[in-house]
Amino acid sequence: MLRPVVLSLTNAALLVSASAYSKNVSHCPGRCNCVRGPWLYMLLIVDSTGYTLTSLAELQHGLSAQLQLAGPACNAFGSDIANLTLEVTYQSQSTIRVAVFDTAEDQFRIPTSIIPPPPLPTESLINDSDLVFNYDRSPFAFWITRRSDPDAMPIFDTRISSLPATPIPPFNASDPSTAFDGFPLVFEDQYLQITSALPLGTNIYGLGEVIASSGFRRDIGTGGGSGTIQTHWNRDAGDPIDENIYGSHPIYLEHRYNETTGKATASGALLLSASGSDILLQTPPGSPVSLIQYRMLGGTFDFYFFSGPSDVDVIAQYGAVSGYPFMPPAWGFGFHLCRWGYHDVNDDIANVEAMREAGIPLEVQWNDIDLYHAFRDFTTDPISFPTDEIRSFIENLTTNHQHYMPIVDAGIALTVNDTDVVRACTSSPLFRVLPFPSTH
Repeated sequence: MLRPVVLSLTNAALLVSASAYSKNVSHCPGRCNCVRGPWLYMLLIVDSTGYTLTSLAELQHGLSAQLQLAGPACNAFGSDIANLTLEVTYQSQSTIRVAVFDTAEDQFRIPTSIIPPPPLPTESLINDSDLVFNYDRSPFAFWITRRSDPDAMPIFDTRISSLPATPIPPFNASDPSTAFDGFPLVFEDQYLQITSALPLGTNIYGLGEVIASSGFRRDIGTGGGSGTIQTHWNRDAGDPIDENIYGSHPIYLEHRYNETTGKATASGALLLSASGSDILLQTPPGSPVSLIQYRMLGGTFDFYFFSGPSDVDVIAQYGAVSGYPFMPPAWGFGFHLCRWGYHDVNDDIANVEAMREAGIPLEVQWNDIDLYHAFRDFTTDPISFPTDEIRSFIENLTTNHQHYMPIVDAGIALTVNDTDVVRACTSSPLFRVLPFPSTH
């Protein structure tokens, strides 16, 4: 009997990619290694040679450069993209943007109409900003330092020399994808990977949405911890522990304490991407540093680095990029009632009346998608939640200075039946040709 297996997003990607490339698995493309596991072929990127910076132009607010694949293509999960563009923008006094994308711009990037970048300063901040962008040409790597403390450990550092020695065995014995076989920069149409060193056992917060068993501080693999695999792939899951749920917020805040000065500073890193991803936090045994690794199923690298130096500063700087939340109304902070499974409008009425009788303030009554006709947003079920009865219920709430909220589901229901295909195709050749003309 097969037992259900919970896969990280990366492992799921391995499964999909293994299926897609199963015909060629006996002769791996490029210099990739192939390993046959108990239930899939795993294509490793250990021999990926990364990229070389071939040309660079200095701009008013940063730089633009071209990156070229440094060796044979690995083609582990799709095709290695040979030519990349690097754009570095000193966005403000406290913020640097580092974008690495395919020069052809075929990969998906979040449109600026959705999240417009902050306006650039009127004068260049290249020589005056809090943060400094540094780079190596071959293999290409970059690191971000504080201008005020250039000799301190960078807040982000992708150099191989700064990372732990490899290979590193899986930190989750049941998940071979949690091994670290190398730390090259990988940029394929279906897989992107980049890794940064972090101070040993540093304090990382964020990378939501998640209910983390470690609490607000994420498990980085020190002090008896096992590390973190944070999947960013939105799903409708109520409250599982250490799993992805409703939202994806690939930003982390690092709170770093300096034992010499007795002071702490904070910085932040945002990956602006809509692609599914795993973000791994780990400290290999005996390593002098911890690490963060991004594994993405597509898109591009689009990082924003925030200098802080306080926690509040980092959040404000993040808000300047992502957009600040609106100010909720006062009643939004009150007591709400909602659940999936109200049978009809009478359940709502009974809830509100019971709360009044008990003297418990109720600001808002909600309905889930069982309010809707066949789960179609912006309708009401004619049997369970007739429009007239819902209208009367809402008017009663309004009279008592209460509010009503219907959930709006992202998935719009589409009714399909077994005749749709037939009806659509009866006038086409699909059902009007002889399959074997020579036999008739």
